[in-house]
Amino acid sequence: MADDLAAALVAMESAYRRGDAITLGRAAHTAKGLARGLGDSEPEFLAEGIEAACRDGSLAGVDERLARFAAILSGIRGAALR
Repeated sequence: MADDLAAALVAMESAYRRGDAITLGRAAHTAKGLARGLGDSEPEFLAEGIEAACRDGSLAGVDERLARFAAILSGIRGAALR
């Protein structure tokens, strides 16, 4: 699951850098679904916020959400290696 989340994060970051709100919204939707299985609601909430921003046509605040999502994913991957 962590690998799938990492792939979703890469897709979100790439789409964000390109300013591609449609692809970003789709990747965020995928990440939201994957994050549901973590047992931690924050990643799901972050992905939902990114998806909503894309739907609203504003990418304001998305960079902070992506950074937090990446930090959480890093913690999850680190814990899996222990």
